Amino acid sequence: MNKKRKHQSENDEDDGEEDEEDVVEEEEEEEEVEEEDDDDDEAEEDEEEEEFKGEEEIKKATKNQKTNDSKASLIERYSKLASTMTSFGKTKAWYTLKFNTLRQCTAAQYYVVQMELSNDDDGEQLNIWLKASFIHDVLKCLVHDDPDSLPLFNGFEDVIRNAELGELRLKPYGDNACRANKKGNFTYKDFFNYYMIPKEMGPYKATIEKFKNTMVKLLNSDQFFSLMTVYQKERTNEGGQPGKILRDENSDVWQQLKKENNNQLKYMDALNAKFMDDTIIVILHRLYGEDSILAKYQRFGWHDREKSPFPKSKKN
Repeated sequence: MNKKRKHQSENDEDDGEEDEEDVVEEEEEEEEVEEEDDDDDEAEEDEEEEEFKGEEEIKKATKNQKTNDSKASLIERYSKLASTMTSFGKTKAWYTLKFNTLRQCTAAQYYVVQMELSNDDDGEQLNIWLKASFIHDVLKCLVHDDPDSLPLFNGFEDVIRNAELGELRLKPYGDNACRANKKGNFTYKDFFNYYMIPKEMGPYKATIEKFKNTMVKLLNSDQFFSLMTVYQKERTNEGGQPGKILRDENSDVWQQLKKENNNQLKYMDALNAKFMDDTIIVILHRLYGEDSILAKYQRFGWHDREKSPFPKSKKN
């Protein structure tokens, strides 16, 4: 009897322990299930978030494409509109490289071309960095000392060799005064380049146009820039601020000079549109020889006959 109770008691204890183990296992399983559920929820949230981001990127890309398409359509439409307008975007044009040529005279032995590098159109302020004297020195060095560069001159080698500098007249066809700036005790005159082209080189208009195009390409060439860089290094203090600007191919002066169609050709009725009297006398003598003092040729020197330094006479 006691043995039975003892055995039963042991069985009951075993059953109790098993029950407790079952409860613990069930609780652990429930926790694992809950953790799995949480993981599943987080994974679903991540997928939803990624899906949302993907949709946003698609919407953004679609919007950008529509915007680009819209801009392209507008530009095309406005381009057609602008092509019918004569002044849109063309007012107050600024031509950096300016050429002025004396009107043709059949008796003249040369065509005269004046060239200047300008900062603007209205005031015709000359460029303070790329001076006429720099252009003069570098081009003459190229034509004299670098045979490999001769093709750039397009047949105008002798014209460049004989090029000169001139002082810029303060007012076109005005008094014989030079345009200049004063700084302290110094007066800085404005100079330009000018060229005498033998008439034997070809018809007037075609030759002038060819010369202009040649000069534009020449001043935009790697040879001109490279030699200008060396030239500035050789100057006192490496050319100072102008030298620093001109050794930088990305500087404004080079960028402006290299713009397409950034040049202009105009005709002068008389040399005193740009030249000073002393230079006019020299040029007229080269054009017409001893007959340069005749009134019919003097008018190519001075638009207003009263501005001429020569006394009037029956011959003049």
